[in-house]
Amino acid sequence: MQVDRIAGVARLAGGVRGLGVCDVLRVELDAVQRPGLLEQLTVRTAALERAGSDPADDAARVREELRVLARVRAGLPSSATEPFTLTGPAGLVLELVGGCLTSAVAAAHARLGEGEPGVPWVAACERELEAAAAWITTSLECQAVEAFCFEPGADPVHAW
Repeated sequence: MQVDRIAGVARLAGGVRGLGVCDVLRVELDAVQRPGLLEQLTVRTAALERAGSDPADDAARVREELRVLARVRAGLPSSATEPFTLTGPAGLVLELVGGCLTSAVAAAHARLGEGEPGVPWVAACERELEAAAAWITTSLECQAVEAFCFEPGADPVHAW
């Protein structure tokens, strides 16, 4: 049996690991990212449940996607104050991260448009800005792992 030179090492960019040839992504997330991820899981599940009632949709595909989303949600720890990991199919993880990024940036933009600048206003914006920054970093790291190439010299040194 031949030794597989790449089997023992997982591709890592920041808090994101590619497992296999990026079939599965394992993403380390901060506690501030939990609400956005739960929201995206809920939105996606609701959309699939609505689609499942449409006879034109492939019922088996919808059931499988719902099953995967349920497993992803079940894999999240109950603690809302600790960092956690998200592990799932690369395509799904990338879509969830993209949705979370979009929502976090929109929430930060909306918050920045509210109120009068000053110390209380800055404190109110802090959580949204922290979440947006975390999702930006996570998205960049996911893209770096997803774009990894086995060609010598093609691997990015940094995710950004």
